[in-house]
Amino acid sequence: MEENKFKIYSEDHYLYIISNFKNYSFNKSSKLLTEINEYNPALENKEFNIYSIIGTIKATNNSYIICSSEVSNIGKIFEANIYKIKKFIYIPLQGTEIIKDDFKYLKMIDDFLSRNNLYFSDKLDLTISLINLNKIKENKMNNINNSFIFANSITKYCWNYSIGKYFDIEGMETFIFPVINGFIDIKEEKENYDEEFKFVLIGRKDTRRSGVRLLIRGADSEGNVSNSCESEEIVIYKPSNKEEINLASFVQVRGSIPLMWTQEPSLQLNPQIRPRNDFDVNATVFKIHIDELLNTYNAVCCINLVDQKKDQKVIGDYYSNLIQNFKEKNKDVSNKIDYAWFDFHAECKKLKYENIKKLFKKNSVHKCLNLYGYTHLVLKSNILEQIPNEEKIFDYLLKHQNNLIFKQIQKGTFRTNCIDSLDRSNVVQSTFARYFLFKILYELNISFKQPSEDDVFQKFQGEFEKVFKVIWADHGDGISLPYSGTGAMKSDFVRTGKRTYAGNLQDGIISLTRFYINNFRDGYYQDCNDYFLGKLNPKFDKFKNHSLMKVHIILVIALFLSTYVYSFCRRMALPSEYEFSFRKIMFKGILFFVSYLFVVVLFSTFSLNSFIDLHSKHE
Repeated sequence: MEENKFKIYSEDHYLYIISNFKNYSFNKSSKLLTEINEYNPALENKEFNIYSIIGTIKATNNSYIICSSEVSNIGKIFEANIYKIKKFIYIPLQGTEIIKDDFKYLKMIDDFLSRNNLYFSDKLDLTISLINLNKIKENKMNNINNSFIFANSITKYCWNYSIGKYFDIEGMETFIFPVINGFIDIKEEKENYDEEFKFVLIGRKDTRRSGVRLLIRGADSEGNVSNSCESEEIVIYKPSNKEEINLASFVQVRGSIPLMWTQEPSLQLNPQIRPRNDFDVNATVFKIHIDELLNTYNAVCCINLVDQKKDQKVIGDYYSNLIQNFKEKNKDVSNKIDYAWFDFHAECKKLKYENIKKLFKKNSVHKCLNLYGYTHLVLKSNILEQIPNEEKIFDYLLKHQNNLIFKQIQKGTFRTNCIDSLDRSNVVQSTFARYFLFKILYELNISFKQPSEDDVFQKFQGEFEKVFKVIWADHGDGISLPYSGTGAMKSDFVRTGKRTYAGNLQDGIISLTRFYINNFRDGYYQDCNDYFLGKLNPKFDKFKNHSLMKVHIILVIALFLSTYVYSFCRRMALPSEYEFSFRKIMFKGILFFVSYLFVVVLFSTFSLNSFIDLHSKHE
């Protein structure tokens, strides 16, 4: 991994970049990159060792270069190293010292990293799935840009696209790389397969309506939805008797219900869901969203997992009506959109997750399982050796398209949602992933087992069953953390194949943790998210980093009031003949806690929301 590290030094007018093979000076005013023959050794005590440049961020007094100074190597795809960023360093664009007043803004970037999983590769553009690689090859992508750094990137998945523009000049693509947010893991399987076999899972979170759980819900006016993520599982397989590499990829997506709705924090465990009461506006938003999915994936099967009761039913019915309206008004593509409403909680209650097979039996889903397939790309095994060190893998393959042999292309995708598009969605997505992975392994003659709609949890061979479960559980946690502040619920089932009472208890703890974070901390993390993406400028935008002081005052008042409730309840409930002191103390403790909780809930329900701004929101 050391060979990918380089050094950087900043002074007032120039940025010096010292790589293994060449030295460069970058003129900060003209943005001109020049190769230099000599580098002043006197600067070495002020050099920073870094793995990549992420971009630049503006603070109040100065701008700063964000660099990755500590990374972990996840593994290799096509011999390209995949890195997860663990630590940033900040280099002033002007002067040599960080200005004291700017520290709070740099801390926001650090806090953003603490809640988000960022990945990059020096040789591979991680924003591009195989299905999109084919569309770029066929000139069917509409977001290809004139960038040097992000030339073929799918920019909606590129988290440093905005902050990286300062360095977007020829030559800098050697030092700044597209960054994705979400999840990547790579597992090499050797025990059960004689040939070279790798399993890769990538989750790419969308930047366009990104943010935190209760503040960013539904769709915006441009059809972008919250917690939108593309998940791609890839099999890399090299048969021992052939000089070729097989790459098979299956892509599915998740995202919030694609209409305008809110669920703002209100110190309730499940705040009320409020759809926008304008069907025509929502129909327009829905069409924009679906049209993009059809353009990218050719067809889409929408899987709706929300409850068929209370306010979840209200928004679920709205979603169903929008789909029906779209199909009636767009007859030319109506056969390309399918829909299934599967009430996950009702169908799988009492830990009966095997009932997910009922979803697979629905006509719309059954049809798509047999129709969609996967993307299959074949490369000559020696092609990777021909790629020059300074060139990116996909860029080289697109220039030499005779090496890009697509045997088949995925014909559609499953779009899954629940309310958060986290917990239930991850369970169901993992079952679709299992089905299509069996299909891939069977058709590539790696496994003799065919996919099954009757046994949606049939097991893979040997230790790979455990590998598959763990990687999908980790994927769920990786997608959940930025949005909710915690890992995913129901992960015990994804991780072990069993739903347990211990898992239910863990979900309860996660639910309470989310309650605190979503109500009292997420305003700040929303600012951190928008700031990293370049949507906020400290010189022009107001940061609404809400204080907990008012909340603390309310809790103290509640503590005072609860003593009166406790005193009254004790006289009514505690018998005078109570003799055992330990039991008496325990009883009093429980009684006081219940009294306090009662006062907090009562007080917050009727008065707290009227004068406390619990969160920050930037439209």
